[in-house]
Amino acid sequence: TGNPVAETAMHLALPAPDEVLFHLTGSFPGVPEIAPDGQRIVFSGVSEETNEIQLYLRSKADPRAVSLGDTRDAQYPFWSHDSRWVAYYSREVGLFKIPVDGGPPQRICDAGNGKGGSWNQFEEILLTKDYNSSIFMVPAGGGESRPVTDLETDEGFNSHRHPQFLPDGRRFLYFARGGGQRESQIRMASLEGDSTLVLTTAD
Repeated sequence: TGNPVAETAMHLALPAPDEVLFHLTGSFPGVPEIAPDGQRIVFSGVSEETNEIQLYLRSKADPRAVSLGDTRDAQYPFWSHDSRWVAYYSREVGLFKIPVDGGPPQRICDAGNGKGGSWNQFEEILLTKDYNSSIFMVPAGGGESRPVTDLETDEGFNSHRHPQFLPDGRRFLYFARGGGQRESQIRMASLEGDSTLVLTTAD
């Protein structure tokens, strides 16, 4: 009931900062991610002078992108559900989070070469610990992680990656990469492990 909310399209240019290149390709990118509240975008950039990689923030209200703290070698950033934090992988070091309004990075857990993550409204994070791992869940505050998919028994597949929570915070999508002649799949699963559904396949 009630009046429908009017929706408007937003057009936003995202130039890189001076003497910085977008870091979008290769095995360790930091592609732009829009905050859940729609107010900011985070992405990885590489300095043309030093070749160092770090995260940058671009606000909808400010055309300039600014560096986000000490986030050297950051890859695959993703937002907290409340848009107050950015989580990211530091290669061969771990999964970290950093407050976007100021403060140092905080380590969440071990991760070698993670490939994507997602943070739900219950302060739980889905992550991958390496390029060839199952998907794990860890409390956003840090602690023990537990697997929520099982790559070892997933015959013909060599990686579970890029998890994405659905709005209920319990179900999630993920990419299962096929090996050899096996087609890759996009699947839906649950933290409770009570369902796995193949949604589509890809070569």
